[in-house]
Amino acid sequence: MTALTRRIDPDVAQETWRIYYGDVVVGSIAACVGNPGAAPKWQWRCGFYPGCRPGECTGSTAATFEEARADFETAWRALLAKRTPQDFPSVARSVRLDGAQICGVGGRSPCACGAIAFGWLWQESATFFG
Repeated sequence: MTALTRRIDPDVAQETWRIYYGDVVVGSIAACVGNPGAAPKWQWRCGFYPGCRPGECTGSTAATFEEARADFETAWRALLAKRTPQDFPSVARSVRLDGAQICGVGGRSPCACGAIAFGWLWQESATFFG
């Protein structure tokens, strides 16, 4: 099974982690913004498009990053159980095509194999599950 990884999103002001399954963004965990004294402090989203049907994407809030991560993991396992391997390549291809259309912008560059290399992804990569 492909492991989930998380990478910090440098283009967002608040702390935001993008969650990847292979080369597909399948969710995020982000610090909540707004009223600093209000709870909860973290929000998470699980799902991706194309690949998920309406109503399959889920999300919620949590008091800590660890709680948000655990909640995301539970939601991801439920979502992954409904996916087939064919759901993922179409997403990866669409990401590569979108990146190729804007080649040279935002540090994106196509590889000879068709993949898109995002320079910042490799700097802040971390294994998601323990």
